[in-house]
Amino acid sequence: MFRYLKKSEENKEKNDKERLESYYKRNYKDYFEFVEGSVKNKNELSEAEKGIVEWLKRSK
Repeated sequence: MFRYLKKSEENKEKNDKERLESYYKRNYKDYFEFVEGSVKNKNELSEAEKGIVEWLKRSK
């Protein structure tokens, strides 16, 4: 039992990240794609806009 608990603790960060990515894909993908369309012609992007564009690149 302790072996499984230790393994679970070791993978916690990875599992949390995967859960968060899955949540974003299910709930925010349409919004992020909308934002991506609105920032295509902008010269300067905010940090949030840059993050959204990067997330969309990783998620495609």
